[in-house]
Amino acid sequence: MQKIYASAISFFLQSIIHFRLSVIQKHVDFCFPEKTAAEKAQLIKKIYKHFGFLLVELISLPGKELDASRIIIHGEENLQKAIAKGNGVFVMGGHFANWEFFAKAFLDRGYIVSAVSKKVKGKAGQTFLKLIRESTGTITIPKKNSIRTILKTLKKNQVICMMMDQNMITSEGVFVDFFNGSCCTSPGMLVLAKRQETAILPIRAYRDEDHYHMHLEILPEMKLEYPSDDKDENILHNLKRCNKFIEEAIIAYPDQWIWMHKRWKSRPENEKVPPINYK
Repeated sequence: MQKIYASAISFFLQSIIHFRLSVIQKHVDFCFPEKTAAEKAQLIKKIYKHFGFLLVELISLPGKELDASRIIIHGEENLQKAIAKGNGVFVMGGHFANWEFFAKAFLDRGYIVSAVSKKVKGKAGQTFLKLIRESTGTITIPKKNSIRTILKTLKKNQVICMMMDQNMITSEGVFVDFFNGSCCTSPGMLVLAKRQETAILPIRAYRDEDHYHMHLEILPEMKLEYPSDDKDENILHNLKRCNKFIEEAIIAYPDQWIWMHKRWKSRPENEKVPPINYK
């Protein structure tokens, strides 16, 4: 039944109401200029198919026990090694597959997971997110004024999930290369990781072809690099590495990212022509 519902939703979103279709098309054109029109059309169809499955899963998640066999974790030893250091752990990745499911997989293995999140618009959206997070056992850290809570969580040697693929307003981020243009990216995780000596573990998620089973790869610690005497240059250097990691994950699993999100929306003040025109 899940496949039937997901197919119906994806068809409705793409072909009937054209949900964010122009945004997705612009993003695919921008990131994959080498693809033919037919290849792009096929990719967009797969993007909506994935989004259909995601919506069905999220809608049915509150109050339902998640089948643990759906989640296959690779590289758990990297997480155990990072936790053994005693300074908390940042897991760094993007919105791939069904990111909400993976917190439940961590919880089932005895890890306490928090996620730093922007405030969802509307009371209905906030309530729905609350229900999802309660179902997965995720502790939500509101992004606004979050530093104190993050520091307390790290001192407890717990895991904090940082999604690095979200557009930031210009006052909260710096512009870093991402595909064929720059996007505004938060440096907060890097600043805190250096200050607290907290390990950063890149994570990569993807679905099997059956769209039911999902994999989470926990990669070895990303050691911060300091090639310059300039602090800001070092932050920029490491942010580029984070964005490059997410870019490579998108290239590997292009249908499983949230292409409807306006990642390149914020722009530098002096920029004359934005890389993507969202108007």
